[in-house]
Amino acid sequence: FLALNFYKMIHTKEAHELKMKNRVNAVIAEAQAGEQEAGFGKRHAFLVFAFTTGLREGMESIVFLIGVISDFKDPSYVSSLPIPIIVALVLSRICGCIFFQGTKKMRVEHFMRFCSVLLLFIAAGFFSSSMHKWQELDVVGTWSPARERPWINQEVFDA
Repeated sequence: FLALNFYKMIHTKEAHELKMKNRVNAVIAEAQAGEQEAGFGKRHAFLVFAFTTGLREGMESIVFLIGVISDFKDPSYVSSLPIPIIVALVLSRICGCIFFQGTKKMRVEHFMRFCSVLLLFIAAGFFSSSMHKWQELDVVGTWSPARERPWINQEVFDA
């Protein structure tokens, strides 16, 4: 569904751009006229957004690390965790900067189309993997032994 929404967003992009441009121009005009005092949220919206996103992701990482640490039998392994954490932080920042610089001049339509096709392939992989698991559990069709699948590599219908 996300891929379909990406395509819908591509086709409605112009209307959103016009609406956003009008809103931005209205805010700029109000600020220049001095009619409205911008609050903290409006002045630092991107800072707050980035901070809360980073905080949320950091808390999620801590939850996963607690899960990993609880699986260690020997407490001496815990002392080796800071190095991978620091390396992961540095590499994520480098990858983020490379992604940002690489996609800065890319058109949004191309990026959305690429992401939607990528998501469709990922979803197809998840679906085929889940169907394989259901077959192994004998819920849908048969998987093993092969003699119970007489339909495989056979003509399903003659057209």
